[in-house]
Amino acid sequence: MTLTEDEFALLDLLVQVDRPRDLAEFFPPLNPPPGCGDEVSPARRGEIVFTPLTFDGVGADHPGIAAWTERELALHEVARRMEDKGLVMVVHPSGGAYGNLVQITAAGCVALAAAQSDTGR
Repeated sequence: MTLTEDEFALLDLLVQVDRPRDLAEFFPPLNPPPGCGDEVSPARRGEIVFTPLTFDGVGADHPGIAAWTERELALHEVARRMEDKGLVMVVHPSGGAYGNLVQITAAGCVALAAAQSDTGR
């Protein structure tokens, strides 16, 4: 199975943690909020950065907010597709205050290992 860049990045981050997580927790390194500078840049995606999402001084009229929102929604769709493809499985369904907590499946591990060996990542 071929992974998209986003699937690869999310699986790569998920495999580094020791407990089920909401995939949205990994979105900030992939999609830094407008106005946050370079502190959680995609270039650092190998590092897990769990920082609260803040928009200090960034209003709805910020020029980057529309693109950020569109990308955020696209990442949610990627996360949903990953469940559908069997790359991750829900171990704790959403409780309303958080998203589904997921863990990587055997198929997800195989796909990630194949992608790592194919690309040398």
